[in-house]
Amino acid sequence: MNITDKLYTEWAWRTDSGVPDINNPKDKVILDSIINELNNTDGQVSKEEIIKTIKQGNFTPEQLKSILNGISAVSYKDDVLTYLSNQGKAVDGIKNNIYNELISNGDIQNFHSMLNDLPPYSSIGRSGNLFTPFKGKISPETLRYLMDQKPSSNNIATGKGEIYLSTLIRDVSSDSPEGDVSAGGQGIEVKNKGAKPAGQKLEFGVNADKALLKYIVDRVNQFLPEPFQAPAKWGKRPFHRISIIISQALEQDENATDKILQIADEATTRIFTGIDLNDLNLTNFKKANNFDADSYEREFIKRVVRAYVRDEAFKEILFLDDSSGSFIIIPADKLESLVGTKIDAAMKDGLPRWSYNF
Repeated sequence: MNITDKLYTEWAWRTDSGVPDINNPKDKVILDSIINELNNTDGQVSKEEIIKTIKQGNFTPEQLKSILNGISAVSYKDDVLTYLSNQGKAVDGIKNNIYNELISNGDIQNFHSMLNDLPPYSSIGRSGNLFTPFKGKISPETLRYLMDQKPSSNNIATGKGEIYLSTLIRDVSSDSPEGDVSAGGQGIEVKNKGAKPAGQKLEFGVNADKALLKYIVDRVNQFLPEPFQAPAKWGKRPFHRISIIISQALEQDENATDKILQIADEATTRIFTGIDLNDLNLTNFKKANNFDADSYEREFIKRVVRAYVRDEAFKEILFLDDSSGSFIIIPADKLESLVGTKIDAAMKDGLPRWSYNF
C-alpha cells in the first residue's frame, strides 16, 4: 500500500462514519491533523514522495479536493494568520475561527492567492453590494460567515459587517480611534439595519426612557386628583407615551396638556444631557389638546445624530443591509438632513434606532 492509500485509509479510520466527507467539517479537521503529522516526521516522509504517490493513487475528484484542501491549509496557514493578525484586534481575536472557516468551505487556496490582490476601500464605490466583488472567488458560506460575525474587542462589540470589511478589504482595519473601522486611513462607522446612532461618548443610554417617564409621571401625579395608571401596553417609544399620559390626565384636568408638556421639557433637558436641545421644546409641538409626538421625535433624533457626529468624529457612515449585502456610504455632514426621508429612525427606548431606506 503506497503512502497515499495509507493516508486515505488512516483518514477513513479516524472518521466517525468510516467514509470521509469533504463537506463534513469534522472530517476536514481530521485530515488536517493527519497531514500535519506527515509534515512533522523528521524527514521520514518527503514532499516529493507525497506528490509522487498521490499521482499514482486512484482517487475520486472529491477525495483529491479534500487532500489538496488539507495540504493547502498547512501550507498557507502562517501567511493567512499573519494577514488576519494585521487587520485589527477584532479580526485578530477570531483569526483561527476565520482560518478554519476558510478550510471548511474550501476557500483557503483562493483566499491565499488573493492576499496581495484584495481590493482597497476606494474600489467598492459609494453604493452597491459588498458580496459582488467576491462572487466566484470566495464561497457564499464564507461570505455569510464573515458578514454575521459580531465579536468583541476590549469589551466593545462589533456590529455586522465590520469583520467582513476588515477581512476582505485590504486597507480596512477593525482598529480605529474614530468610528467603527479605519478605512483608507479615515474613521468609518458601519451601521446595519436597526442600529443605534450613538457612540461610546453619549451621556445617556437605553434606559434613559425609564428615567424620563418616571420624572414626568411623578410630577404629573402631584397635581392630578387620581394618580396616572400606565396601561398594560403602551408602546416602547417614550415621546409617544407622553401623549398617553396627556390623554388620561385630560379626563381629570382640562389644562393638563400645557402642564405636562412643560414638565416633559424639564425632564428631557435633565435626562438627555450632552445634546443640543436649544429651541426644541415639546410645547412647540402642541397639537390641539395633545402634541405631535412623531414630529418631535424626528427632530429629537436629528439632535442625537448631531451629537453622535460631533463626539465620534467619523467621516462617513456605511449603511448596510446584511441580509442582501447592499450598502451606501453617506458623509457625516449629510446624515442629519436625511433623517425622516432616506433614513428611517424611531425611538425604541432611551435611544433611537435607524436604518437606511434602500
